[in-house]
Amino acid sequence: MKRIIPLLISIIVTVALNAQTTKFFQFEQIHFSNISNCENGLNSEEQCVSYKVSVASDYFPNASSFNLAQPNIFDRPKQGSFIPCRVNYYYTEEDSIVRLISYTRDTKNSTTNFKDLMEPIHNQSEKLDKYNSEFDQLVNDLRKELGEPVEGTGEMNIKREPGYSDWYERKYVWKKEETTVELFMLWSENGGNLSTYKIRTKVYWN
Repeated sequence: MKRIIPLLISIIVTVALNAQTTKFFQFEQIHFSNISNCENGLNSEEQCVSYKVSVASDYFPNASSFNLAQPNIFDRPKQGSFIPCRVNYYYTEEDSIVRLISYTRDTKNSTTNFKDLMEPIHNQSEKLDKYNSEFDQLVNDLRKELGEPVEGTGEMNIKREPGYSDWYERKYVWKKEETTVELFMLWSENGGNLSTYKIRTKVYWN
């Protein structure tokens, strides 16, 4: 009996850890050393980029307060969604604590050559419908985890900036204790696959 109890405890802990690693979103703040565990459970592929990835304060409100290292970047398998997801983990150099995680869904993540990128999309409205459907599903998933959002209506709002094409945005924000979750979709139709269709979820801690 004494041998069985430790075995049962080990099984329970293993199951709990596996459940954590297969969650799509990470709402609890983690250490750099836990990133691989989160992504390995989802069969993600780590990406190495040669360029410097920086974060502006309008993207991450606490950017100026932290010395962020080059993020760990992973591409996740589609898992039923037509949009591939890229995950960036931003952590502070001095203590390796993750401060921001971004989940970006963009069909360009799966484009492998310039010919595919330039191939025109004849039915842009159909593509937008698919992105809107994906966005709505994410809203439902986040509501189940976090309750009702504290900001945003989810309506498509037009944005205008001098020197840029008009673009549209849908957005929601959740806040739970020290955690902030932003979900937004950007759409700018410039023609063909050069149009911008992007869904991004940001999770960061105060």
